[in-house]
Amino acid sequence: MSLRFFLLLFLLSLSACNTQMSEPISSAQQDLAAEKENKCAQNECPCETPLGNIAHNGIIDIYDVSEVQCGQSCEANKSSFVCVNSKLYPESLAVGSRNPDTDYLVNKHYTCKAQECASCLVGNSIIKHGESAPFYSSSQLDCNQTCESVKQSRTCSNGDLDGDDLFINLTCEERDCKCRLPDNSGYLSLDGTMTFFSKETVKCGESCDTSKLDRKCISSGSGATRTFSFNGSTTFKFQSCTEPSEASCYCNLPNYGGIVNGAAPIVLYTKSSIKCGEQIEPFSFEFKCENNVILRNGQTYDPTSDPKSASTFYYSSFRDNCTGCKTPWGKTIPIGSKVMAFQIVGQGAGTCGVGCKKQERTCLESGVLDGSIDYDSELCTNLCSEEGGGAPPQVCLLPWQNSYVTPGAKIPMWKRNTVACGESCQTHYKLGTCMMDTGTFDAGIEYIHKSCTELCP
Repeated sequence: MSLRFFLLLFLLSLSACNTQMSEPISSAQQDLAAEKENKCAQNECPCETPLGNIAHNGIIDIYDVSEVQCGQSCEANKSSFVCVNSKLYPESLAVGSRNPDTDYLVNKHYTCKAQECASCLVGNSIIKHGESAPFYSSSQLDCNQTCESVKQSRTCSNGDLDGDDLFINLTCEERDCKCRLPDNSGYLSLDGTMTFFSKETVKCGESCDTSKLDRKCISSGSGATRTFSFNGSTTFKFQSCTEPSEASCYCNLPNYGGIVNGAAPIVLYTKSSIKCGEQIEPFSFEFKCENNVILRNGQTYDPTSDPKSASTFYYSSFRDNCTGCKTPWGKTIPIGSKVMAFQIVGQGAGTCGVGCKKQERTCLESGVLDGSIDYDSELCTNLCSEEGGGAPPQVCLLPWQNSYVTPGAKIPMWKRNTVACGESCQTHYKLGTCMMDTGTFDAGIEYIHKSCTELCP
């Protein structure tokens, strides 16, 4: 290797010793030194700059100044330099005019930045550089003045506002020589008087005279600071007040008496007692008074047109004579007791091909069984006893619809069609098989649903 290369390594060693005496020159540093030596041997040395090395024939932007004022651009002060064998020359300078002994970087800068433009602070408001805003010479005006007549648009330029310093207000309020009515429906001229009420309507027994006040339009201050308002309490803000008529305070229900307007409804019955199996709802009527109109079960009611409005027709209570429930097959069971009822579906000779559905029905206090009236049989059997030695049926009836499947068919079946969230439908599931000898499914008669759903929100 050349003497120049070893000299470069020696200088690198001295630099390393100055920073940390115990740290040797790394192989990467040796490689960089060798690479630079090879380039320089070919007259292609890179140019060293504060921004890093620029390769031979590489281009770098150099600036005449390091900083420009707000609103100016560094681009106008920029020129391109080319690296030629470790020296930077202006790119625009002809190759033949480039002198290696001339320092073309005198008074030049590798970087340039623009000064940040200052915003304008007006009170608690900030207006950015270059932005404009309307300013007013007065924030509050007197009668017959408009904000447009005292407005000027001012622009912020690096912290300073242009225009007249007389215009210093960002807001402006126009004044009327009159008082605005509390409901914003109009105005009353200065010194005018008007009667106001604290309530728009009063209840039965109250008078509007107790909630009225005469208020006058007055002003305070002078010039641009003058204000206009009504004297007296601001709770008196309504221009009118309505008193209910004497008749509107209650509704008269013949043979019963008065019903207070807006009070809770009363319930009367057209039967003084009910029999077992009867429901009281068809004989119950709810009366209430709204706006001097009687409502019966939510509909307008005219007692004079009701032929059954005599006092003997409506009763304030009823007696339940029911002591039990009568089943569709003629038996009587006590109130609260339960009975299993069946629904027979399908058709066939005798009981062959017949399907059975069951439902538990409870005797209610009204003397009727809950559940569906379609479940009206005490017993249900689907055993075959046909002529010819009890030949097996040809099909099985699906419990949930009036259709059949052939013997041996397997059908998914559930005891319940819905279960609570967290409970599995699988515990109520069976795969039912149509049995040839009975015409029924082997899953059991309680498996009557074709699907099951978990009721989760």
